[in-house]
Amino acid sequence: MLEEEFTDLINEFGVPIKLNLETTTKKAIITSLTKTPDLYDFDDKKIHADFPIKRGDTIKIDDTLFIVFSDIQLKRGHEYQSIIRPATNVIPIVVQEEVIEVTEWDRRGNPITWEVIQEEVVEDFPCIVFQEKISISGSQIRITQQEIQVVMGDNEYTNKIVEGDIFTFFGDSYSVIGVDMFQKGLRIFQMERVANPT
Repeated sequence: MLEEEFTDLINEFGVPIKLNLETTTKKAIITSLTKTPDLYDFDDKKIHADFPIKRGDTIKIDDTLFIVFSDIQLKRGHEYQSIIRPATNVIPIVVQEEVIEVTEWDRRGNPITWEVIQEEVVEDFPCIVFQEKISISGSQIRITQQEIQVVMGDNEYTNKIVEGDIFTFFGDSYSVIGVDMFQKGLRIFQMERVANPT
């Protein structure tokens, strides 16, 4: 009975959202969170849904993309609840490699002509970028002006990002120096500022 009432509530007051790459919309109730010192930098919201969601999913509300940030182990009574955080940045990832076929060779075995059979496809994937003001390394406390953390959903494409890859945010280049996978559903990349490529 409560489940039916909750579904009626969602149908009445819910907003249309898109889950991950789905093209059809669903409805969910989105509420604001009370700001705490930890949340001053983010416009976190809480989602209340009658369909399953998991950490790392993307939720599109109007033109804003959010990442499901907190873990959801079980349905809470009649709903799924989670904190969602806006993903205001993107990382370009190659989702389809370029395939080239050589059509003519010279006498030494060097290619003379070739054609592209399959074009390279690059897509922008949403991410959350933030800077930790202070980090603890062993027994030392460091102020990390040069490091950022990038949070993305864990999927087959973000699995391709490895240490040494370089990305650009806010006009600066950052190299991946570590990957944290301890929060199931998320990949958290530690990045360090490097000289911009010339």
